[in-house]
Amino acid sequence: MKKEGLSDEEVYRLGAKEKRLIVTFNKKHFEQMAPKNKNTGIIAVSTNVSDEQIDKKIVSLLSRLHKLQLYGNFHYIALP
Repeated sequence: MKKEGLSDEEVYRLGAKEKRLIVTFNKKHFEQMAPKNKNTGIIAVSTNVSDEQIDKKIVSLLSRLHKLQLYGNFHYIALP
C-alpha cells in the first residue's frame, strides 16, 4: 500500500474504507479496535511466529472462516 507513517487509527480507518483485513504485530493497540467496524477485521500475529508459520496459519485461518467471522472481529496467531 505504501502508506508510511500512519497512526494505528489511520491504518484502521483505511482498512475499513477499503474493506480490507489488517494483519499486524501490534496486538495491544488493534485488539480494542476490531469490533468498531464491520468493514474490516484484525489478524494480529505474535512476534515469536516465523514468517513461514505466519503464512501457513493465515492461509489456514482464511480458509476456515467465513468473511462474516473475519470482519468486525479480532484473531490472534501465536504458537501453542
